Amino acid sequence: MLLELRINHLALVDEVILPLGPELTVLTGETGAGKSLIAGAFSLLCGGKADKDLVRLGEESAFVEGVFDLTAEETLCEDLARAGIRIASDGILVLRRELRNPGRGRVLINGLVSSLALLQRVGPRLLLIQSQDQQRELRDPAFARRFLDEQLQNGDLLEQMGRRWREYQRLEVALEQRRQEESLAR
Repeated sequence: MLLELRINHLALVDEVILPLGPELTVLTGETGAGKSLIAGAFSLLCGGKADKDLVRLGEESAFVEGVFDLTAEETLCEDLARAGIRIASDGILVLRRELRNPGRGRVLINGLVSSLALLQRVGPRLLLIQSQDQQRELRDPAFARRFLDEQLQNGDLLEQMGRRWREYQRLEVALEQRRQEESLAR
């Protein structure tokens, strides 16, 4: 459960600390109220694209930080441990995405420098963001496959299939080369 979202020097925001409750959170408001900025902050915590232009004008860096309580998420904590992320006995996980202008941004997980790839694996398991146009994804067959594979935890099978597919493609190329060699020999 997301306990708190912290945004600092991101776009027009100087500093925001948004405490969140244990139930469903819905962001509503007038145009220009900052809903998209908060959604963008969530996207950054899920490993989304980070544009250096997001750093507030006049500042060198910005960050987005999410504080999560995982005490009721035993399976998730076990998965995180397998990925090398240690969760203390209090069950708190802190994801932080820093943007720098100029320079490279960085990712911190529980205060330790981490990789964007790991954040992209962890973030979407912690945050579920719905938007008004998201139903369009349901028409995409690739979305359904990805969803089912995630729910069924088919990561290992997908990697295995990918390796076999690449081997098949390599063999196809080798076969075509042999056919061409054979036709030239005639």
